Amino acid sequence: MSAGRGHEPAILVRAGTWRDYQSLAGHHYRGGPPATRVRVLAAEVEGRGRVAGVLVVSMPTLNGRWRSAAWGGRYAPTGHGGKRLMARRLNAEVRTISRVIVHPRYRGLGVATRLVRAYLANPLTRRTEAVAVMGAYAPFFERAGMRRVAVKRTSREARLGWRLRTLGVPAWRLMDVDWMVRTVARNAALRRAVHAWARAGRATRSARSGRLLPALAGAALTARPAVFVHG
Repeated sequence: MSAGRGHEPAILVRAGTWRDYQSLAGHHYRGGPPATRVRVLAAEVEGRGRVAGVLVVSMPTLNGRWRSAAWGGRYAPTGHGGKRLMARRLNAEVRTISRVIVHPRYRGLGVATRLVRAYLANPLTRRTEAVAVMGAYAPFFERAGMRRVAVKRTSREARLGWRLRTLGVPAWRLMDVDWMVRTVARNAALRRAVHAWARAGRATRSARSGRLLPALAGAALTARPAVFVHG
């Protein structure tokens, strides 16, 4: 498969390997590999002789608060055995694009868009999802033909946002570690708000102290994830 116009180099997409992913994993903003993987695609720029980008497809997460907006009630757990039936249907009908990574040297050539288009041309399932934490900086999903779905804030994010407004603290301030260390020491209300946010989430429950906790809370409010779907 290839794509190229005029003097632009052709982008070749092929079946990839986990080694292809590992060669570019360090260029992705998420730490650690995807929890599952069922397909890898790799892209090469013609004549360059090296992997320019990779796409990893994984099994879907069972809990996605965007699904009612994306698919209606298709994956809502209802009735007897609802969660089990929902999981079975979800695993049969949906796969997730869990990583799209492009080597910095080849960014701006359309490699990410080409990878997504190549997968959507021959998907493993009738429906495809992609969750981008840095959604505002991932326009290639829509360029490749996916549609964006709004993601509602979680209840704990909404509570923290409301509390920060009452305290007059903008969410981005929480990511200024030095400022937060000085402020939290003398602002018990702000400290309680951040700790309440941490206690309400499984992933942050065990990290209720430390310099980076407010930064995690601030990122949750400011770096809103975007979900893209196809099918």
